[in-house]
Amino acid sequence: MMPGARENVKVALDEGVNVINVSLGKPDWIADAAHSYGGKVLATVVNAKHAGSALNAGADALMLTGHEAAAHGGDVTSLVLVPTIASRYPEVPLVAAGGFADGRGLAAALALGADAVAMGSRFATTVESPMALKTKEAIAISSLDGGATESDTIYSKNFDGIPARVLKTPTSLKVNEKPAPIFTVIYRAFLAA
Repeated sequence: MMPGARENVKVALDEGVNVINVSLGKPDWIADAAHSYGGKVLATVVNAKHAGSALNAGADALMLTGHEAAAHGGDVTSLVLVPTIASRYPEVPLVAAGGFADGRGLAAALALGADAVAMGSRFATTVESPMALKTKEAIAISSLDGGATESDTIYSKNFDGIPARVLKTPTSLKVNEKPAPIFTVIYRAFLAA
């Protein structure tokens, strides 16, 4: 569990948050506490093994994070992951994440067996988002107008030790010039948490 995560979850549980999204761990204690007041747990997973473990630990729904996702996605693409999990767990609500940014993506995800989509990068670029304006512009401006293209990302484990997709920038290119020493990765993980 990332530094501060346990404290954040305790606040969410104390406040009776209706839906708590968890990842990278066994959510059984969170599910037990949330279920005690009628709350639900949405577990972010990247493969069928993690999906089964999350459901066995009490998750009520799954967020299927494909390789296309910004930040931490898995090795399997959304196009393969969503129908695989939908076939295995047809009764479980599924949220597809990774590469979905508009109505076409939503329609595709629904056709693949998802019940909803997460559009993280899409919503990160809204006026309400605290993300830096230059980053929002790089993501949101059409590649035809000088913005980022579908190829302007880097996928690496140099950021915090877990493979992650980030926007290609001078800083991210520098971070990925060579494998990061383990202590650097651990330090970055603590900063990100």
